[in-house]
Amino acid sequence: MAGELSIFLDESDYQKVLNAIAKLNNIEKDAVVHRALQEAGNIIKKQGQANLKNSLSREPQNVRMRKGNLQKSFRTKVYKKKGKAHIGFTKKGHHAHLVNFGTMKRWTKKGAYRGSVSKGSPMTGSRFWSLAFEQKKAQAGREIIDSVIKSVKKIGWR
Repeated sequence: MAGELSIFLDESDYQKVLNAIAKLNNIEKDAVVHRALQEAGNIIKKQGQANLKNSLSREPQNVRMRKGNLQKSFRTKVYKKKGKAHIGFTKKGHHAHLVNFGTMKRWTKKGAYRGSVSKGSPMTGSRFWSLAFEQKKAQAGREIIDSVIKSVKKIGWR
């Protein structure tokens, strides 16, 4: 999922975060922001895992060949210097976009049908990842604010 999905805070929430971390030194700021981004990313990651699990086929022929690589490949990576987090997949989840968005019906050159990755109709994937972000982006934004304020109080400022 190379698409850009962003969470934005409104001006008052952004000011709360800035005021909370204003008194901290750089090392403490980095730790507080890192923790907040990690916790917010984990909210979306867990929802994505739950959505994927619910969207998977339960037919025996499909379950038998499943290895669970996509389910295990969810990761949250926080970039300290950039102040942002990426929630996505490792190399074992290289096919996540196909499951999320679906594919067209496919045939080989000789005419053998190879199926489609779809939920009901071609080009309609499970949308597990897109829905996870939409469902949890507001909660993740609130988690960033709450985590920063909680961490600052824990450090002893305020």
